[in-house]
Amino acid sequence: MLALVSVKDPNEAKLCLNIVDVLDVKNPAEGSLGASYIWTIKEIAEMAKGNTLVSATIGDLDKSGLASLAGYAIAGVVDFVKVGVLAEGQKAEEIVKAVVKAVNGRSKVIAVGYADYEEVNAISPFELVDIAIRCKADGVMVDTALKKKSSFEIFSLEELREFVENARSKGLMTALAGGLKWGHLKAVREIQPDVVGVRGLVCNGRRDGSLDIDLVKRFVETIKKN
Repeated sequence: MLALVSVKDPNEAKLCLNIVDVLDVKNPAEGSLGASYIWTIKEIAEMAKGNTLVSATIGDLDKSGLASLAGYAIAGVVDFVKVGVLAEGQKAEEIVKAVVKAVNGRSKVIAVGYADYEEVNAISPFELVDIAIRCKADGVMVDTALKKKSSFEIFSLEELREFVENARSKGLMTALAGGLKWGHLKAVREIQPDVVGVRGLVCNGRRDGSLDIDLVKRFVETIKKN
């Protein structure tokens, strides 16, 4: 498993460099997958080049045109482009398709579904797997939109295992995130997604607080246990 930690600025990224597997650039103040500034993303990507993988969120999106522009802006700058699919049905598919087309293979595209999808009128992460396949995205992720409950409080261990196994069987990269607590990490190790992501878990206070490097190290050590 790869350890992903979301960072909001170059100072946080520098702390995590060579400790985490993936630096995930986002703006927590603007939502679950709030997009950061392009200059922040570029600075962190340059800092991490050759040492640590970088992903960047492009927002919790319900518009395919905006999604395509955001994806195009960071294509080739980061290793992974993460798009929060805040839509249902055909609209959800159009968003994923737009990002994949805009990125055009220059970065891997990860379609993110929300465990609390019913509360935000979005597509189920389980349905998102087939959309990702049809649109030729590279991976799928479960996160949470509202941060009221964690993914493990909304879905059972068996449901999340099914999500990972189904997506992996279809050749997709898999990732779990969404308000994870220390007590959930044992279950994460059982499921073995390709990536496990956190932010609030390794912050002092709320997810938009400051990163605690000791907690980051503890997180990495915990998920890497045999």
